[in-house]
Amino acid sequence: MLIGKDGKLINRNQMAQYDSIVFYGASLRNKKVIDTYGIRDKVRYVVDSNEKLAGSYIDGYKIYEKKVLAEEEEKTLILTVLERYAEEIIEDVSQLSHCDLAFYLTGECDLEVIKKENGRVTEALNKKNYIHLFPDEKFLIPFYTMLEDHFNITEHFFIIDYDRNDLMENQYKNLEYACKKNKKNKNIMIMKDFGNLQNIVDDPNNCNDFFYTDELADFFEKAEKIILHSVAFSENFLRFIQSMINRDCGKKMIWICWGGDIYFDENSFVAKEILEKISYGSAAKYRIDNIVQKCKIIMKETNVARYAYIPHEIEMDGETISDEQRTVNILLGHYAAEDNNLEYGLDILYKFRDNGIKIYCTLSYGIEGYRDKIIKKGKQMFGDKFIPITDYMELDKYWKFLESIDVAIYPMIRFGAATTLSYLNLLGKKIYMMKDMAAISLGKGIYVEDIDKIKEQGWEEFIISDSSREEDSLERLNDTIVSYWETIL
Repeated sequence: MLIGKDGKLINRNQMAQYDSIVFYGASLRNKKVIDTYGIRDKVRYVVDSNEKLAGSYIDGYKIYEKKVLAEEEEKTLILTVLERYAEEIIEDVSQLSHCDLAFYLTGECDLEVIKKENGRVTEALNKKNYIHLFPDEKFLIPFYTMLEDHFNITEHFFIIDYDRNDLMENQYKNLEYACKKNKKNKNIMIMKDFGNLQNIVDDPNNCNDFFYTDELADFFEKAEKIILHSVAFSENFLRFIQSMINRDCGKKMIWICWGGDIYFDENSFVAKEILEKISYGSAAKYRIDNIVQKCKIIMKETNVARYAYIPHEIEMDGETISDEQRTVNILLGHYAAEDNNLEYGLDILYKFRDNGIKIYCTLSYGIEGYRDKIIKKGKQMFGDKFIPITDYMELDKYWKFLESIDVAIYPMIRFGAATTLSYLNLLGKKIYMMKDMAAISLGKGIYVEDIDKIKEQGWEEFIISDSSREEDSLERLNDTIVSYWETIL
């Protein structure tokens, strides 16, 4: 996160008001800030108190003595990762009327460091507490990363439902990730059974103090906001949420609707005892009518792929199709279930079975019987050109895999995979979807085509992307997501 010398958080939109950016301190950590906030073109140079470094370069930027700052005439934001030298840096910059100062802090640095160095940077210690109730899902890691990059992560407390019967043990590596992050931030609990609050995943890094005391209810009552990231939780987890609502915490709860959430039984206690007693829910426009028919809840519309944050460390180097003879990689579907309509996708691709293709079919989660059925049919129709993906990929490998895809086929009849679609769109890949789902994607700014067009298309028309389409950027995608969460929080 970026924090000004007055203790206030600074976001990317606020950085746009400055004519230029200068780094104070020739640190290798500067690159993290540049990549996280996408400011490489706006950074002009680096200053350092070590005069021996003057004239050399770091990350492509020339290093100057700090006295050069007095010559600046533009409105300049000075960024530094050297929080331990806060006193000296604040004193230097305070004499420059045209310059503002911001510190970049990671989870490795407690704000107490700056507090001890300089009494003027104390307001950030006035923490709000946000509680995140999260399923053991694949979006946990990118969401947590976004909070680390753009918010004060020490204000956020996570409780993870690790008792989902529909998931394989540690499928998404969330336990490993949470324990690693918790060593620094002390803000994650992973719970196996909310019916028995003592039954905690046995790991010394698990942040479980509240569960060994009577402070849990008080912690919820004092929270600024409580975010329900889905309601697809285990039964005991849902009953725990219900008990917090009975303590008058519902007015601070916000539901972030996921795709499967809207299919709850309107007679279940989830709808009646939880959703109808919380502050409001957030969902895409096309889902809201379905939701309000089932329960009385205030809904706010959003078209943001809210969990599609992609860390800037990912380098996009996807190649385009330039050789007709090159193998074309096709991605089919995103999970194993009837509503993914994968058989239709196989049928519509059959006309290209003799072309140089590989069909990667995502079947790493869903219904086992349907997965086996699709694998059998895919192999019968395409032989070795059909490649089922049955194991979950870690995110860094998944992004790289998507870069190798040329064409994506999503014949689903219930919208999903917004994160993958957003990234494929960002890479300029060609995407086909059912007409109704294509309309939803276009509403989210994702460029797609009607899958039924393939019936009339030849090979070249099928694989070549529309050169007139408007280009997107990773920065704009991430900015949209961060802005949404700024509004929620």
